[in-house]
Amino acid sequence: MMRIQISQALLARPHSQGWLVFNFIRKSAVLCSPEAVAWLERLDDWTSLDDLTATMAPDEASRNRQMLMTMLDADLLVAEGSAASRLEEEFLAKWKWGIAAAALHCATLNCEFMSLEESAAEQLAKLRVEPQPELVKSNGPAAIVLPPPGAVIASAGLLQTMVQRRTNRVPGCTTITLQQLGDCLYGGLAITGSVETPAGVLPLSITPSGGGPETLMRPMSMYPP
Repeated sequence: MMRIQISQALLARPHSQGWLVFNFIRKSAVLCSPEAVAWLERLDDWTSLDDLTATMAPDEASRNRQMLMTMLDADLLVAEGSAASRLEEEFLAKWKWGIAAAALHCATLNCEFMSLEESAAEQLAKLRVEPQPELVKSNGPAAIVLPPPGAVIASAGLLQTMVQRRTNRVPGCTTITLQQLGDCLYGGLAITGSVETPAGVLPLSITPSGGGPETLMRPMSMYPP
């Protein structure tokens, strides 16, 4: 006996001919008639398909069963125990950042939701054809040794500079010291730790990867004296 319910990954907006409904996990969209929307409102919990049509006349029952099966194919509904149902259950159990963030992650960024095991398997598959790059490159004996990070790296002034995130930057000709250069490179590029993953060791840097280092990594162009 098949039991069905509304998908837990739907977003909807009104349309002149009904409602446009988008499943952000399956990345599918469909224009729903008012009749289909009424079915979605009724199927908020697992319900037997036979029970839904038991009291209907044969022709009406056949038509409605066909509509419900079409809604299943369109990812508006899920069947209990199906692959789509299991994927949604895993999503609900593991995604901790709300529906809006899920829609951004799965739809706008075009990312697939996958389990930790699937993610690890994908990383390992990529690792077999594309080796992990070195975490740190050294210039060897020719390297210029910079001073260790100075007190300014932990000062409120530097943190305020990182928070303000300038968008209009004017280059200057001011000479900076090796200490200042070392502080900038430390703030933008320093690796302060690592984390173990199934695919290898990943570095933990001092600033976020979403643009945070730019304030410190791009403030200067260096030319030989």
